[in-house]
Amino acid sequence: MVRNGKVLLGRRSVDPSKGSWDIPGGFVVAWEHPAEAAIREVREETGLEVRVTRLIEVTVDTYADSVYTLNLYYLAEVVGGIEKPGDDLAELKWFSATELPSDLAFPTSAQVLATWKSD
Repeated sequence: MVRNGKVLLGRRSVDPSKGSWDIPGGFVVAWEHPAEAAIREVREETGLEVRVTRLIEVTVDTYADSVYTLNLYYLAEVVGGIEKPGDDLAELKWFSATELPSDLAFPTSAQVLATWKSD
């Protein structure tokens, strides 16, 4: 999600990649549309209510080196809520395109953030 030209990332409090920065997200539940899953996961992980504005990237990856994943990344804007780390995040921080961290949780995160920067 983006606000004032910055993207919100969360520092993971659990493995895999504990301590690394991650794009808030998670897994869909049965029959849940991916955009609705993104909205729910952002609320659970950040306390923020968002509105999805568009799909920005689709990638494939692995999770914990054992589960293959198809990842859909959406651009979203904050429309409410109170910002606080939840679920599997220790902290939240807004980053500009020029100050993105290098210690990202998953290889595809760099690809997604590069797409965001180029927009």
